[in-house]
Amino acid sequence: MLDGVWVASLSLVPDFYQTGSITTLPMLRERQGIRLDADLYEIRESRPMALILPCLSLELEHKGLDDVVRELGKVNYLTDIAVSIAAPDRNTYLKVAHKFNDISTQSGKPPQFVWVDGPGVLSLVRELEREGFDLGQAGKALSVWLAMGCLLLEPPVKVVATHDCDIKDYDRDLLARLLYPAAHPSLDYTFVKGYYPRFGDFLYGRVTRLLVFPLLKALKEVLPHNSLLEFMNSFRYPLAGECSMKFDFISRSNISRGWGVEISTLGEVFERVDVEEVCQVDLGSNYDHRHRELSPQNPNDGLHKMAIDVCKELFAMILGRSVEGTLISHVREAYIRQAYGSIYRYRDLAAFNDLSFDVALEKETIGIFSRALFRAGQDLSENRRSELKPANWKQIMVKLPNFLGKFGQTIAAEAPR
Repeated sequence: MLDGVWVASLSLVPDFYQTGSITTLPMLRERQGIRLDADLYEIRESRPMALILPCLSLELEHKGLDDVVRELGKVNYLTDIAVSIAAPDRNTYLKVAHKFNDISTQSGKPPQFVWVDGPGVLSLVRELEREGFDLGQAGKALSVWLAMGCLLLEPPVKVVATHDCDIKDYDRDLLARLLYPAAHPSLDYTFVKGYYPRFGDFLYGRVTRLLVFPLLKALKEVLPHNSLLEFMNSFRYPLAGECSMKFDFISRSNISRGWGVEISTLGEVFERVDVEEVCQVDLGSNYDHRHRELSPQNPNDGLHKMAIDVCKELFAMILGRSVEGTLISHVREAYIRQAYGSIYRYRDLAAFNDLSFDVALEKETIGIFSRALFRAGQDLSENRRSELKPANWKQIMVKLPNFLGKFGQTIAAEAPR
């Protein structure tokens, strides 16, 4: 109570309503981090946990990395930490790695590092491509995949979590909430997806709000009884990159590369995990990190590129690898109707929360995403997808039994000194 008036906490949304086919774990009580930390510390030996941190050299210019590093320095239950760094040269790579000097595992071991753009790592990537495995273009998906290789070099972990390194005002409670449902034996989920609202002075999350949500509704119009669509529609933030999972599951999964990685991961979860073993967890009242440009004129950059990759992955999963142009036209018409209909809901949401809102910009964004949708359909109908198999660590270790050893030697040779 403040001056005789009850004030609701902005960091707490008491929402216990369950929708869709998966379990939702909202944060009903505040200051749970201490309890979660203590519980995770108690099970650190029986349920070894690891953290994967994909990091860009651009993070040197942003406050988020310092926030993440400071908070992770207080975590005492991780068995392993793997940091994959995308940097154009070795000096930049070393500067980024130096930021992690104060982070260690529960046994005092420093993180493992992999230089994504290092000459040795790039040579191994080309070797895998010659053997018929697809690692895709450089990006977050490749960085996470390489970091998984680091974890395979160490004593086995049970559960692994991953999140970005550019989260502003990061709190270690986020990691505890992300890991707990998969790591703690009282819950024991196989796959956990984070969710959160994204806003500042205005609403963020444009690809999720203005592409994924209306596109899923449009696909449901065309395919009203599709169980995969029902599953995808259960997630409050399908494009969230923050997740935790059993390590055995993810190391055997065929995850596509590029910006469609989060959608591809959900497709693998749908195929390989019982729905009772999947949940989504509330990661906090707001989440802010570095924002990408819309890039309206360049389909190979920014959110424009991301939209194409996301649509391509969704279409391949739900409509099949060979998509008829007439079907894409029907989906596009339904998408535009759904997307335009959502604008005024978001306008009212922004007004209710005293946020700025630009209707014209929202409409322009939908137009760009509509073109991205059409481009994705064209690419699929013309079979412009790689014939290579997505790289699966377990398959690679069977086909190329010496590869993991070479990978370990390479990252050791390129490790920070």
